[in-house]
Amino acid sequence: IIHENRFTYADKGLKKIIDLGDFWEKETGNAIPLGGIVINRQTEINVQQEIDRLIKKSIEYAFSNYPQLNDYIRNNAQEMSEDVMRKHIDLYVNDYSISLGEEGKRRLINNVMAGSIGTQSGNTVTRGKFNLAMTPAAPSDAELKTAYIITATRNVPSEGVIYVYEITQTGWIRQILP
Repeated sequence: IIHENRFTYADKGLKKIIDLGDFWEKETGNAIPLGGIVINRQTEINVQQEIDRLIKKSIEYAFSNYPQLNDYIRNNAQEMSEDVMRKHIDLYVNDYSISLGEEGKRRLINNVMAGSIGTQSGNTVTRGKFNLAMTPAAPSDAELKTAYIITATRNVPSEGVIYVYEITQTGWIRQILP
């Protein structure tokens, strides 16, 4: 089970074999990462910053108006019970939704470099078609605050295109290739 089914599986007559969110958290010591927002690096920096500002403003608005649920949430929730919607939001929407901050960045790095999101081989972690590598390979606390890069490379020969993305200590993700 995962997501709001954590709260509803028994009501459906189902038996829990494993709660994937709970399993992840116990295995890694971190909250399960549900996704990220990226933007093409060719987009002008002022547009990137404006999009970032508007997303942050939207999340802050939602926080300031919670526990009110708007029609969008009600119309798009997989589970219609208001109690389940609130539990789901309380579980997955947190301060990291606004900004990773230093602690969130360290947790991301720990997940990547501990191989908890893929298979580790040397300083590279493979997840699906992506290879993730960190520079420096074992950063100090000072380097985590000032300069590191996680490079994600997707090279599938049959597709004929190599994709490369960089994630820096500032939280910016930029597309290097193509």
